Amino acid sequence: MENGLLTGAVYLDLKKAFDSVDSETLLYKLHCLGIKDTEHQWFNNYLSDRHQCVVHNSCMSDELCIKCGVPQGSILGPTLFVLFVNDFPSVIRHSKVVLYADDTVLLYASDSINDIQQHLVSDLTAASTWFKQNKLHLNIAKCKWTLFGSERRRKSSELPGITIDNNVIEHVSSYKYLGLHLDSSLSWQFHVDNLCRKLRQRLGVLRRVRGFIDQQTAVLLFNTLVLPLADYCDTVYGLCSKTLSTKIERLLCKGGRIILNVPGDTPSRTVINELKCLTFPERLFLHRCVLVFKSLHGTLPAYISQKFQTMTHGYNTRHYANLKLIKCKTNMGQRTLTFSGAKDWNKLPASVKSSPSLPVFKNNLIKYILSCRSQQYFITF
Repeated sequence: MENGLLTGAVYLDLKKAFDSVDSETLLYKLHCLGIKDTEHQWFNNYLSDRHQCVVHNSCMSDELCIKCGVPQGSILGPTLFVLFVNDFPSVIRHSKVVLYADDTVLLYASDSINDIQQHLVSDLTAASTWFKQNKLHLNIAKCKWTLFGSERRRKSSELPGITIDNNVIEHVSSYKYLGLHLDSSLSWQFHVDNLCRKLRQRLGVLRRVRGFIDQQTAVLLFNTLVLPLADYCDTVYGLCSKTLSTKIERLLCKGGRIILNVPGDTPSRTVINELKCLTFPERLFLHRCVLVFKSLHGTLPAYISQKFQTMTHGYNTRHYANLKLIKCKTNMGQRTLTFSGAKDWNKLPASVKSSPSLPVFKNNLIKYILSCRSQQYFITF
């Protein structure tokens, strides 16, 4: 979008993915990955000779042998499935493949809508063949696709038909992927609206029980039921517009008033100071800086850590620990995690950046955030 391109994203859905894994094929792939001899026999024993039955109204059916699938509810089950689909990207020639367990996305970017259609359809044909060869089945009705791009580019482009096995995949303007509602313009409008709806529901629960619990328990409920909703992937959706982020700020502050059991017109600053908590913008700043710290210290995957690059010169200047800021031509580019994360990191004093460990860094960072309040450095409720 920063470069004026359109991106087609196809979300693939598998029917009973974990239950459809063929045991023989899985064992063959494990052998190809280097799991042999005794270890291979372990997995063979783990996957074979399993039975299942059904109990209904105290009546138990006969046992039947399970010939496919990985045991669910275990740590090993998802790992085996990941190993099973590990070679899927090798058959995709044009698109970028994003895999997370059984959630698969194909992405292709171009300035031509015809190129997007042609390459996505070609890769979907190859994907369908791979799924059939591996005895996995696509749920075509639940497969969707979205065209990402600026509003101007999308309006000037006629939506193409994306098909797989002669079945048309439905186009949607927003899709929930791994808990985030991705809309076609990446405005996060739909995600924030959905988030605010959930926050209101849980704040309603907190309000109804507040008269029966003490303040400490109310804080515990707020931190358990409400705050995780706002914190989930906030380093991504938190880059939305100020109007949308303000909606979340107000609801979180409303929760603070419920905890303190004070009137609804109590100033937000009073609530924040009384609870000694961080505001929503401050939490965003905290989480982005923590992510950058982990990235620079090699505790995150390469596809995240490579987004942040330090200065190349070797001189011990005031800014030697700063990160490079990518050049952005649009507001969309400035709303990327690569830009905003580096920008936030560069604001930190050297004493915070040089923290020896993550717990020390978090402690120093919170102290820095609180010290900036008096300077009105952050946006408040």
